[in-house]
Amino acid sequence: MSDLGFELHFEQDLIQADVLDWFQAAVGELSPSFAETMRVLEYERDPSAAHIDVSQPGSLRDAVLAKGTRRGETYQQLVAESPPKYPRRFGDVLIRGKTRSTHLSIKFDEYTPAHPIGDKWLWSNSIGGRIGAERIDRTPRQQWVRQLAAVMGGHPSFLWGAAFDSDEFRSRNSYEGPDGMWALGRDVRRSLPGLYWLNLFGEPYVQLIGGNRFSTLDAAVVQKAARCVILEIYPLPADWTSEEGRDRHARTLRQLGPQFFYDRANPDLETIAPDFGLSPLPPRRPFQVVTGDGEHFTPLPRDDINE
Repeated sequence: MSDLGFELHFEQDLIQADVLDWFQAAVGELSPSFAETMRVLEYERDPSAAHIDVSQPGSLRDAVLAKGTRRGETYQQLVAESPPKYPRRFGDVLIRGKTRSTHLSIKFDEYTPAHPIGDKWLWSNSIGGRIGAERIDRTPRQQWVRQLAAVMGGHPSFLWGAAFDSDEFRSRNSYEGPDGMWALGRDVRRSLPGLYWLNLFGEPYVQLIGGNRFSTLDAAVVQKAARCVILEIYPLPADWTSEEGRDRHARTLRQLGPQFFYDRANPDLETIAPDFGLSPLPPRRPFQVVTGDGEHFTPLPRDDINE
């Protein structure tokens, strides 16, 4: 059985906003047993993981800030030797609980809603996870994700989110090759990464795509929440491989408009995204491959690989 993954992205700095307070309350209500054992880790197998008391408001946010901003001696030395021109507070943590195969993550950053990496702008304040177990507490995992997403999608700063079978994400957005491994279609300035089992569109994307397009869909279940539109294409996450699932995906993509989504089969398609005020970034330098003599280099163009 494949993992069930999800990602939720927000326009505000998660440490400054109350998003993590919403998340703490939602987890406590949806999965009490998981919440009772919830802890924040700086890294996998962190021996000093911080346990969270979900009955105490702000407990999760405080632990995320403390763990996420810790830096090792090497990092501190590098900063001391070469102080950044524009210091910023950012970090990421892991969240674990009773269900061992459930791995949640939180990423926060003063740069909003995205931060530059190379020539791309990537989401900077996000909550995500990978769920390997069939249930969290006694709730089927797809139902748990639906409920959590519906709550978090109601936050005023919510932008976009999705949930997917991990194999679906690998098929649509994962590159693996001799030169490395990375996710495709993640540039916030260009498009959304794609359509999946579950999709949540915040106000900027509903306005961009047009609310009337969602109301006329005939191949997906559409739920209109207070601040977002929730779109479920397949009855189950694994249905993306079925003939009916492929048909539903194609029809929904066609009806919403392919110009809003990254398409691995057509990476050069001209796409559209909301204007978040993100400036263009200079093209990334090509790879350079060292030859056997260790002195001569061969440039490897990146034109055939689109992220």
